[in-house]
Amino acid sequence: MKKQTADLLRLELTAYLCRRNILRMIEVGHHGHFGGIPAGEIY
Repeated sequence: MKKQTADLLRLELTAYLCRRNILRMIEVGHHGHFGGIPAGEIY
């Protein structure tokens, strides 16, 4: 059970990081640089 929970958390973390990276790419695409408010603070 403990291993299953750890795997689930790892999947959640991976999904979160992927979403954040995608949002950052979108943001960079709009602004052309890493300026402005970090994506994590908007969503």
